[in-house]
Amino acid sequence: LMANTMSKSGFDFNTAMYELVDNSVAAGAKGVEIVFWIDPAGQKLIHQIHVSDDGTGFPLDTLATTLAMGAMTGEGINEHGVGLKQAIGYYGNNSIRDGLIGIETYDGEDCYEITGYEDNEVTRRDMKPWGKTGSIVKIDCSAQKTHLSKRLKPLLEMLGVRYGHFIRDDRLVIGVSLVDFNTSDEIEKGD
Repeated sequence: LMANTMSKSGFDFNTAMYELVDNSVAAGAKGVEIVFWIDPAGQKLIHQIHVSDDGTGFPLDTLATTLAMGAMTGEGINEHGVGLKQAIGYYGNNSIRDGLIGIETYDGEDCYEITGYEDNEVTRRDMKPWGKTGSIVKIDCSAQKTHLSKRLKPLLEMLGVRYGHFIRDDRLVIGVSLVDFNTSDEIEKGD
């Protein structure tokens, strides 16, 4: 309940996305990919957002702490562990449980997916490690009825402003892709 209430506190589409990208940057990512799973007809209704990176991944205890209410996660862009919960809650129409599809992560030792969140507890499943460290945050935002046609250009401009110094110094590449939610076909890809 507390996390869901916090997701209502001043977040909008862009600030929620910043929180997700900030987590990637704090984890040392050099590449971040934002994938919008959309209905390609009309104004491009967004069903899901996946944010993946090549950062250090989340050790299980760190991710569990990050998702727990009132937890401190150390030094970083969002050192209080609130931003990830707020972003998921925002896109989940003020519900972390409804917004969280999963968080897949590999930290070089453990590879797992957080598959659920209820009453400040997470459920997870172990996964087979993939080639490099990183994370993928998968969010269901279909309840919001948000149309990408109204959001994409302002988001891209603001990402350029917010992360411009990382991008100019070749410390970060942010890619954005559009995928057809119905067919899983890639519609558009760009940096």
